[in-house]
Amino acid sequence: NGNALSQNWRRGVLDGGDVKSRAISQTPVSKADVTAVRDGLGAPGADLPIAALAAVMKNKAVAAHELAPATLAARRHRLLCDLLPTLFDTVRSLCATSRRYVYAFPELLQQVLRATKRQSSSPEDTEEALR
Repeated sequence: NGNALSQNWRRGVLDGGDVKSRAISQTPVSKADVTAVRDGLGAPGADLPIAALAAVMKNKAVAAHELAPATLAARRHRLLCDLLPTLFDTVRSLCATSRRYVYAFPELLQQVLRATKRQSSSPEDTEEALR
């Protein structure tokens, strides 16, 4: 198919956000922190088990990390980098088959979107990667 790299060349590769999320989920929550949260809940929190509160606190920390702007930006950047090999092959193929080497950006974008509409990337992602 002419691809320099396979479609799944990044499969199994963890980025910094994945590693940090895994580390956060494996970090134990101190008993003092859990009891402080349980005491802060008042009378309804007194019946809750410490293990359940610790699990909720871990999940909350992982979710906060996953939704952090820096993590979202890093994942977006990785997504765009993952699109580059396919995008390069598509543009190279378009130039070779049409024997044109200069395109106006809107026309090139339209041609690339038409050629890649079966792939899992959205038109917005493709446009941003092309820019």
